[in-house]
Amino acid sequence: MDISSLHGSSSRGAMEISRTEMKLQARRKKLEEANEFVHSMVSGNVLFAGVSGSVSYLPEPDDDIDIFLIVKTNKLWKELLKSFVVRRLRGNSDICLCLAFDDKYALHYYRQEISGLAVKDSVNVVSIFGGEYYSRILHSSPAVIAHYKPSKKSNSEDLADVKERNSWASSFINSIFFIIGSSWLYLKQLYVNKMLERQGRTSERFRTVAGPHRFYLETEKYRELDRKYREGPE
Repeated sequence: MDISSLHGSSSRGAMEISRTEMKLQARRKKLEEANEFVHSMVSGNVLFAGVSGSVSYLPEPDDDIDIFLIVKTNKLWKELLKSFVVRRLRGNSDICLCLAFDDKYALHYYRQEISGLAVKDSVNVVSIFGGEYYSRILHSSPAVIAHYKPSKKSNSEDLADVKERNSWASSFINSIFFIIGSSWLYLKQLYVNKMLERQGRTSERFRTVAGPHRFYLETEKYRELDRKYREGPE
């Protein structure tokens, strides 16, 4: 190897280190912002709040901060709408409330067969509030246990303390908030996707998945990543 090649290799290595340091610094700042936001909106109905998506790995400086919430059963849409208001009042434009379950759906979701990419992302979530509860949720998941073989054994009784009697009234109120919130989110999806199409950013289009007990945004880019992950290396 000649001196010029060695110098070029050294320069690329230094640039790669600098880029990694920049991402680590961006991650720290984004996690600090997420921490402040979560503690400004958390209530007795919130069981878990954390950061998912790219910020839980190594983000680019302009990446959104994806917040993952799990709340008490039949309290999802009340807490979501409150969180949207808090986000707007605080001016947290980088915060994206893109994934939220209530306790009933979270238990169902993690006990079913989920993809390897979903398992990887779930394990990589950065906990901000309710980490012990989230750990017990993950340990109730056969897919998580199969992929990561955690030392603690799954015990459904661990989650009994968060279950509570849900009245007809709380279910009805949640349904009203769901109709209001999901209608607004579907309209926002149409508007944002049209804007992304005009800007030539079609891979960033997304669909809103909403129900009384769940809510998440699924991008076309993520669906493609999940497809490739399921298929494995060629």
